[in-house]
Amino acid sequence: MKSILSVFWLAVLGLFVTACDDPVQEDLTPGFDLMEYLASFPSDAAASNARALPRPQSWVDCEKFSGVVTNATFDPANGNFDELYAGGMGFKDMVPLISESKPGDQDYNGGRWHLNVLKEGVDPDKYVNTNACSVEDLEANDFESTMMYFECPLLPRRGKG
Repeated sequence: MKSILSVFWLAVLGLFVTACDDPVQEDLTPGFDLMEYLASFPSDAAASNARALPRPQSWVDCEKFSGVVTNATFDPANGNFDELYAGGMGFKDMVPLISESKPGDQDYNGGRWHLNVLKEGVDPDKYVNTNACSVEDLEANDFESTMMYFECPLLPRRGKG
């Protein structure tokens, strides 16, 4: 696991900085490589600024957020988490993630996530073509659960679309 994370962070820092640190990965969905998937999308971190922290983009209730990289993972048995959806060509404006909850929501769990990915066989353009930007725009049966749990708090993108 350490070597996977090391390779991931080198790729993130060298290319697009688009994921939160140290996800707990056990038996991820076969055929879905989250690191490769997220690296294919632009991020908010300036590529020229090596000190910039990764800022993965997410939609929540059609409001765009940026993630804040933390160095934390958690055991899902020891607390609550929110559902995060990824897969295909992304969602509205090619943003790669949709969350069910955001800061200010009564049920927001501080950026603790459980990842769900688009099932194999579902059209990868389905949600980018329909401008999905909320969990209500998704069909639950199109996604499958993974064993990936990680922390990445969200910040609103005021004035950035």
